Amino acid sequence: MVRFAEEKDIPAVMELNKTCLPENYPEIFFKELLLTYPKFFIVAEKNSETVLSEDPEALNLIKLMREEDLKTITVEELMDLKNIEYDESKMLLEKVLNYSDTLTPPFKFFKKYYENGLSKYELITDPKIIGYIMCRLESGISSFGFKWVKKGHVVSIAVDHPYRKQGVGQAILLKALKEMEKANTSEQVLEVRTSNYEAIRIYEKLGFKTVKTIKGYYHDGADAYLMVRATGRKNEN
Repeated sequence: MVRFAEEKDIPAVMELNKTCLPENYPEIFFKELLLTYPKFFIVAEKNSETVLSEDPEALNLIKLMREEDLKTITVEELMDLKNIEYDESKMLLEKVLNYSDTLTPPFKFFKKYYENGLSKYELITDPKIIGYIMCRLESGISSFGFKWVKKGHVVSIAVDHPYRKQGVGQAILLKALKEMEKANTSEQVLEVRTSNYEAIRIYEKLGFKTVKTIKGYYHDGADAYLMVRATGRKNEN
């Protein structure tokens, strides 16, 4: 699921930053952005507990599997563990499976397969941060005319390698853009490597336009495009 970041997420976000991006920041930088702009710091999380939070019975099944260190379970095994009838056991497993099936692939946490004619249910994830975006507010000259405007700046965005090209990055970016629009920004800006064609394609799809090239922007000397998206708001500072 996509949600606002919390302080407990900082270590996982920092690890993603280190493994996914060459530009890394000190811990205090992440904490300051979270404290100052909590609505602009967003994470994508694989977490069945969150999805099942309003269904105690389904949630308890996941907790039971973790307590028993079970990666897979059958209807019969659940019958023995909970001392319930076959139909009740199957119904509970199928209910949890249905919750998982409503999610897009990166966030699915339960699956069913057959082995030697036996139905098995597999818990395929533990809670894990798989993507983040952090942004801040700025003011400056508009990229589309000589006027002073409020801007939302995407400072950093990353998605864990196994979950790329599955819509995670677009989901967290869209949520951040909506929150920045709520803050009455006239424009949203970001920098992206000129060689990052996949990210550029997504940004263009969401309405960003390249306004200039920044030579040697990154620490390794690579160039960046400055991309800007106008929100249509006219509330200028």
